[in-house]
Amino acid sequence: MKRIIPILFAFSLFFISCSLTYAALESPILTKSIENIDVTISWTPVDGATGYTFCYSTYPDGAPIVCTDMETETTFSATLWQGASYYVACKAYDENESSGYSNVELIKIAGESSTPGTRALEHTVYISENIGIRIAGSDAETSTRNYIINKFLDSGLAVSTQKFEFESDGAFKESFNVIADIPGASTKQIIVGAHYDSVDVGEGASDNASGVGALIATAEALKFQDLPYTIKFIAFGAEEVGLKGSRHYASQMSTKDISNTIGMINLDTLVGGDKIYVYGSADEEGWIREQALNIARAMGIPLETNPGLNADYPAGTTGDWSDHAPFKALGIPYAYFEATNWEIGNLDGYAQTETFGAIWHTENDTMEFLQREYPGRVEEQLTAMMNTLNELLMTIDAPDSENLSTRKKQSVVLFRTRNGDPL
Repeated sequence: MKRIIPILFAFSLFFISCSLTYAALESPILTKSIENIDVTISWTPVDGATGYTFCYSTYPDGAPIVCTDMETETTFSATLWQGASYYVACKAYDENESSGYSNVELIKIAGESSTPGTRALEHTVYISENIGIRIAGSDAETSTRNYIINKFLDSGLAVSTQKFEFESDGAFKESFNVIADIPGASTKQIIVGAHYDSVDVGEGASDNASGVGALIATAEALKFQDLPYTIKFIAFGAEEVGLKGSRHYASQMSTKDISNTIGMINLDTLVGGDKIYVYGSADEEGWIREQALNIARAMGIPLETNPGLNADYPAGTTGDWSDHAPFKALGIPYAYFEATNWEIGNLDGYAQTETFGAIWHTENDTMEFLQREYPGRVEEQLTAMMNTLNELLMTIDAPDSENLSTRKKQSVVLFRTRNGDPL
């Protein structure tokens, strides 16, 4: 399949004005083919052209305009979703100038527009059921990485990968972090991360197809929003074998990168537990958690935080067992969204449900089990998480943001599981 990017565009008058400006190269002629949710867009080659630019925007507002360089490609396939509506056009270029725009085409997919929660569910189902178990360094983990890359590209985002090696079961293996950005009003950034590998039982639906589904759906929902800060989305590889992906990424951050990062938001196991939670850094550094809780209260969402019943985990905080921990070690404030139950078992959040105890890392971590035993829970929890997260990212307000870097101090991080075993 060609590069999978839905490149779409609007504002015919804008195209006309551009056509008047650049007249040396002929304009391409664009054609479209739509079958269900699969779109194929092609355009005629132009004599003398050395490449082509695709541009798109949402229908009917027609803004903002997003363009990407397709180099010499003259066709591509895109998989959209129900209710998606875009304008699309393209132009040719050579070493000196660009042509006018092609004809403007409207791409509309039948059906109602999906909500972010629905989109997160669709991604969660695909990753857990179509790909299944995703052991770190395996072919299935690679398939999941490719799925994430394609979905980021579908959203028109520039994507990069970061390769790293790790040792597991006496052998060296490789994995990758997948990285995509949405620019904001400030160049200071917020990292939003989720790991895409799983353990070797169940299907990793809760842990962590749900977090990856939310990560992708958040990028889809926010790509055209005015954001106060730049958002860096990172899908981490090899979390289940000792946070290898997030630890590698954090280890490669320069002093400038660290000072430019106002916070890290970790999405790990967003569904399945009896309750939904958000945790954060201790004391005043827990401001991301507090803003998330305030948003949830205003929206009537039953989001809670760790009540502090276990002295090892003070109220509002959590342990160092997920991908937030390497950033916490650098002094970066964090928030961590999760579905579990801190009021049962050993009061450490491991026993997610009163009825079945833990779901993650068991054969019950499948969509079939969750939907059968807890009808509607997955949809409700993903919708609640997505509504809170998206509003948080659109309105987040870092206290003393200009001086935030001077307050970052490295923290002691234990990197241990909930039962105290070292990662």
